Amino acid sequence: MHSVFPKVDRAPWREASVYQIYPSSFKDSNGDGIGDIQGIISELDYIKSLGVDMVWLSPVLASPQIDMGYDISDYKDIYPPYGTMADHDSLIQSLHDRGLKYILDLVVNHTSDQHPWFKEARSSKNSRYRNWYFWRPARRDPKTGKRIPPNNWESFFSTSAWTWDDTTQEYYLHLWSSGQPDLNWENPEVVAAVHDIIRFWLDRGVDGFRMDVINYISKTPGLPDARIKKPGFLQKPTEHCACGPRLHEYLRGIGSILREYNAFSVGEMPDADPEEVLKAVGQNRGELAMAFHFDIDGLDLGTDHRFDPAVFQPTALKNVVNRWQTFMASNSGWNALHMENHDESRIVSRYASDSPPMRTISAKMLANHLAFQSGTLFIYQGQELAMVNLPREWGMDKYKDIECLNHWTLVQSYYQDDVKKQKMYRERYRQVGRDNARTPMQWNSESPYAGFMLNGSTRAEPWMSIHPDFATWNVSNMLADSQSSLNHWRRVLRFRKQHVDILVYGGFEMLNMDIEEDVIAYIRTDGTAHESPHRPTKVLVVTSFSGSDICWTIPSKARDILLDMSADSGKPIINMKGLVTALGNYEDTSTNDERQASLVPSQELCNSLVDIYFDLIHDKDHTLFHRPSFIRAQRKGRAAMIHVYAMMALAARFASNQRCGDSELWELRRDWATRSKRLLDDRKEPVSLSAIQACMLHCCISAAEGETEMESLYGAQAIRMIQLRRLQTSLSTNRLQREIEIRVWWNVWMWDCWESAGSCIRQQLTIDPGFPLPMEELAFEQLDPDSDESDSITQQDMNASRQRGLWAQMIPFTEVVAPINEIHELTVQNCIPDAELFDKIERIAEKLETWKLNLPSTLLVTPTNLASYSSTGLGRTLVALHTGYHHFSQLLYYQFLHRSLSTSAGCSPIVIEYARRCRSHAADLSNLLSLANSTPGCESRWLMVGHLLAISSSIHLHTLLFDDDDDQITGVKKMLKKNFEMMMELRRYWPGIDLAISRLRVFHRTCQQSMNTAFDMDHWMLHFLQRYAKPISDKYATILPEIDHHAAHLSEIQGSGSDGQVQAADDGPWVDWI
Repeated sequence: MHSVFPKVDRAPWREASVYQIYPSSFKDSNGDGIGDIQGIISELDYIKSLGVDMVWLSPVLASPQIDMGYDISDYKDIYPPYGTMADHDSLIQSLHDRGLKYILDLVVNHTSDQHPWFKEARSSKNSRYRNWYFWRPARRDPKTGKRIPPNNWESFFSTSAWTWDDTTQEYYLHLWSSGQPDLNWENPEVVAAVHDIIRFWLDRGVDGFRMDVINYISKTPGLPDARIKKPGFLQKPTEHCACGPRLHEYLRGIGSILREYNAFSVGEMPDADPEEVLKAVGQNRGELAMAFHFDIDGLDLGTDHRFDPAVFQPTALKNVVNRWQTFMASNSGWNALHMENHDESRIVSRYASDSPPMRTISAKMLANHLAFQSGTLFIYQGQELAMVNLPREWGMDKYKDIECLNHWTLVQSYYQDDVKKQKMYRERYRQVGRDNARTPMQWNSESPYAGFMLNGSTRAEPWMSIHPDFATWNVSNMLADSQSSLNHWRRVLRFRKQHVDILVYGGFEMLNMDIEEDVIAYIRTDGTAHESPHRPTKVLVVTSFSGSDICWTIPSKARDILLDMSADSGKPIINMKGLVTALGNYEDTSTNDERQASLVPSQELCNSLVDIYFDLIHDKDHTLFHRPSFIRAQRKGRAAMIHVYAMMALAARFASNQRCGDSELWELRRDWATRSKRLLDDRKEPVSLSAIQACMLHCCISAAEGETEMESLYGAQAIRMIQLRRLQTSLSTNRLQREIEIRVWWNVWMWDCWESAGSCIRQQLTIDPGFPLPMEELAFEQLDPDSDESDSITQQDMNASRQRGLWAQMIPFTEVVAPINEIHELTVQNCIPDAELFDKIERIAEKLETWKLNLPSTLLVTPTNLASYSSTGLGRTLVALHTGYHHFSQLLYYQFLHRSLSTSAGCSPIVIEYARRCRSHAADLSNLLSLANSTPGCESRWLMVGHLLAISSSIHLHTLLFDDDDDQITGVKKMLKKNFEMMMELRRYWPGIDLAISRLRVFHRTCQQSMNTAFDMDHWMLHFLQRYAKPISDKYATILPEIDHHAAHLSEIQGSGSDGQVQAADDGPWVDWI
């Protein structure tokens, strides 16, 4: 693609910005609860201060207000609650005094049924005004003989477009409500009357018109039936009433009058494609200056009706913007830029995020996206305040719009027993209903009326309820906040005026048209740059519609704008001189390090590392995400970068050693981890599922780097956020989201079990008996991320299908960690007699063995099962299940290893049996991990394996040192060799393994020393387990006060590593025993 430059003459109205006012909701000056003209006049200085050039008022003419003034009963008078003609004249003068132009809303496709023309027309078939409207006799249903409308046209308000008139016994046409009969423009008298109205207002000082649904004024002759596109009699008639055969003839007649007065015009043209709109707005057509299209509005509307379900996609918006920008520029047309008005809901809620942390950011992003396109800019009242849609808790009694209320009546009729359907439509009203844009303007924080009307006014309340967020989101607060969306709009409009050669008349080029993503980026180019070579010539606008930080690959055409390619650093850095920081949602940075840190790796590298993360790490250390939906989001640039960076930091160790051969990745992992931490620290929403997931990722990163204190801190954050979010009792109703929440909760719970055992602290999370187990893994992966399926959690769902899951099976034996830890603590403190000790051991042993006996045959470790699970990507998870079982079992019996060697009477048969079981589970663990590492798809390379291997190796070492059975010694030597080889392999990826190896050396030396001392080895071994997760340098002095001579050996293995942790152990003395 290349830049397309507008082929148009320059004109002030092309460079203008227009502020739309909805009179009834702007400001009430007399206390009757309805906004009025005097209220508007009182705030003209505010409007001027925004930097706009024109003001457009939605209809203020006389009307019964069936459709909020779009049903006019007198074209030459003002709706009394709004004021008088004198008030209106004063408004025009006040606008002109401030250099602002005035745009009147002209509604001439239809009138009110209370207009004198229509009253006369329906009085008699022989009335002079009869042919000013469309009248037709009834048809008869061939089957029933009942009266039916003249054709099958459906109105835009969900009823028939025809209403029966009892007086004259004919139907009249109304494309909107029955109170809005359509004018018949085929009648020259109608055309002449409209021309007279236009001249009347232009003579009175109006500067131009916004023309309501102007492309509907010409219909297909004969008014034939509409094509059948949906079930039922009524069908949308757009092919017969939008852009009819005489439309441009009628528009040229209007245009000729506008040219006489040098007046402005913008037409509303729904259901019109670019080619048809161009016929109306082409520079030499002599019709309209520009027109509103509704392709953007339609992006999240249903096919058959606006309230039917649909989902907004940023890529679709990118395509619409590109089509209209390039088509109009190439063909001497002009765009009317808008995304929000009185007929469309609030864009912050609709296209971005209206959550409190993201609301201002969203408003600023949308302002930048819209305002820097080519065209005349339209801003709707409250848009500058980041006003949002109606509260979800509002009932239907709060809604006022006839379109919405008519539809709700039909919903109650058609779906009276379908609560789910009713709930869906209620939500759609809140998403796209017109009422969302009509709540009163929020001027200040004064309760209860937000400055819209004075406290103590004669009417009890405004005509429509004030949005309850007015105390924070109001004009007064935002004027005082330099970083508010209001002040951002001021900067945007000022910047637009400063750079009209680029932003108004410059070329337009959309980037990444072939990529589906949440980023919309375009370049504007000055076509007159040769005249002033030293001024800016290009503007790059980058807007993200994602609710989280994402990875965006800089397109080649944007690199020379965004990056300083001349830097001496060897790496491209952000071009800080080119950034317009006042208009961005980012902080100004200046150092090279920060500038480089803001650049992200290529999409290809991100893809590769995220794949490695899910292949080798996810579901082994934790199961935090739904792999298919996360990868799809990441590929489209929609995944949260707080997660992507952390995944890359974890996966880089494998890429640099296995996949890419790129040693730089090993070092980059720290940078990516730092970026993720920064995003976590700077997050806008303090407590969220995303933040919990990020904390658990950083638990893994910290453990991997040997930073055990940081691991504890991140885990503690995750636990606290789960408690604050009440995750166990407030699961989502969406099936996929709920399952992710369930798995996240269990993940944090498992970490809590391990951490409380390792740190000798109380476990923080407790299991609610009704909380569901994680879903079976394959069923979880197959959940459709695009489905809005929601259902209740049934007992059958929680138990029958979930019991088969690998993660669900891990939970029962994870629960024994705390009891095992308690036993060890009591033993170390000499607080438990043998009888009680053996009883507790047997209870835990029974739980573990019962679990093993009840395990389905498909979950046992067999070559067939390993191959089967490996083929589905779950081989490593099956291995993790069984290594957990053997590890907890070896922990349970660990204290009896040395005690079984005693020659005293304390060495009972049960002690000998427990020691045998300990050695047996340690052997099973070593053999299982060795088998897994030789089975493709089952390789166990996650960090925790190092911990498990260290414990099992300590058991093997004990056998090696204290057993006199040659067969046992030969066996453990082989297992120690395998364990050591596996730990050395893990050490390539996880620096934290060095800590495990170092502690194992401590264990070995202590065992050697104890062979010649009276040291109580049993208690020391329990201390070794109890304090295993803590840094040696901080803890061992207090663990071993009774053997100071052993502590002397610690200095040999506690050198200062590059990360402030224990240095890597070499192939130390204990290996010589192998």
